Amino acid sequence: MGVPNFKTDFCIWDNSVLIYGPFTPWPKSIVGMIDGPPNDNMACWYYADCIFQLIPETRKQQHQATSLVMGLIPLVLKDIAWPHRRIAHIPHLLPWYTEIIVRALGLNPVVKRRRKISYGRTFNSFTSHVILYSLIFVLVGMYAILIIIEVYSKRSSLGCPVPIFIVAWFIVGLIPSAVEVAASRSRRRSEHSNTSPMGSRSEAGAVEALVLDSTRAIGLKVTNQEAVQGSGEALFVQIGWASYYTAGTLVFSSIMLVSVSELCAWLLATSATAAVSKMFAYKLCGYWGLGF
Repeated sequence: MGVPNFKTDFCIWDNSVLIYGPFTPWPKSIVGMIDGPPNDNMACWYYADCIFQLIPETRKQQHQATSLVMGLIPLVLKDIAWPHRRIAHIPHLLPWYTEIIVRALGLNPVVKRRRKISYGRTFNSFTSHVILYSLIFVLVGMYAILIIIEVYSKRSSLGCPVPIFIVAWFIVGLIPSAVEVAASRSRRRSEHSNTSPMGSRSEAGAVEALVLDSTRAIGLKVTNQEAVQGSGEALFVQIGWASYYTAGTLVFSSIMLVSVSELCAWLLATSATAAVSKMFAYKLCGYWGLGF
């Protein structure tokens, strides 16, 4: 007997009920018994083709709609929603490695030296460190949950071999963040070196006060500008963030055949991950205790 043909021998409704159901990973029992090479890790493409042949047109439209919503998740959670909540006022520049992490987690630290900054309730050293390590533990746990959901939610078509594309997208945010931090600090050094020798500390303080007064006068518009990642930096920094969010849309929308219940699970898990990420970023900025 020859190797069974997947589309003729397995692509029937009885063998596809489990695949079609929510929170059911792509089965491995018949991997290697398909049209492709033996033990093909890209078998999810064959299963998806089979299901699309079996389901009615209404179901196809539903899957197209859920795919559209999935593609909007990274943009809404990390770029569009709550712009004012993405700003963390700090009294001085953070260490470069901390700023990279903070920006990758979704916050924009903004130095406001002459503005009273409220860090919320203060805690002693022990409690502050407990909060810090608890946030790290919860964030790692949320990443693990995203991996589990990706495995049991048909996984990304990009990640048939390894279902870690969603978590990888969150972590890859360190790259555009590092580029932005490097560019911003290089720009500050360049501006400082180009300052006239006559520019004394008092003059610098006057200029800073003028900038802060202008910030208060402009108000909301400046706040919105500061909330945009890469705003005011070189073009390549903005292109880096745009490429990052485009990749996120591609990764989320590439998860095939997402049911409504799976979509709700994705929304809850990604929202919780984004919330914990911002809380951890606020903690690194010095809120709720000592910070770093």
